[in-house]
Amino acid sequence: MEAGTLQEQPLASLEALFAVAVQQAPHWRSMTVRVPQRSATQLTVALEEAKALHPYPRSILTLDAVTAAVVKWEPYASYNLGRTLRAWVRPVHTGEAGGAVGQMVAALASAGGVVLVWTGLALAWRRFRARNARASRRTPDVAPS
Repeated sequence: MEAGTLQEQPLASLEALFAVAVQQAPHWRSMTVRVPQRSATQLTVALEEAKALHPYPRSILTLDAVTAAVVKWEPYASYNLGRTLRAWVRPVHTGEAGGAVGQMVAALASAGGVVLVWTGLALAWRRFRARNARASRRTPDVAPS
């Protein structure tokens, strides 16, 4: 389908698109629709499913903008290992993956970062003061006459 012919055909209604998305993922928790450019013939719906180990299991549904037909369906359960690992990076990094224990580990790691910043600044300040003290103790070799 060309860009010029898309403008002549009416786009599918949101209700039709929603109905197709619900058929693909009946246990959805949230739905995000990426609005296509004017000349685009497809739109993408990210469906967050309710039943999965991942905190935010997103399946991707690509629909035809005119007919609301399914062009491509990528359920979260069918992701390959690499894509699954990439999906887990944020929840593991923020501690969401481990519940309360994961949040506690993330909080301790953040506190550890603050301690590292504090100790670095303290060491720099101590070296600065020591250098200034050595410079002020130096006496000139020649006495003024």
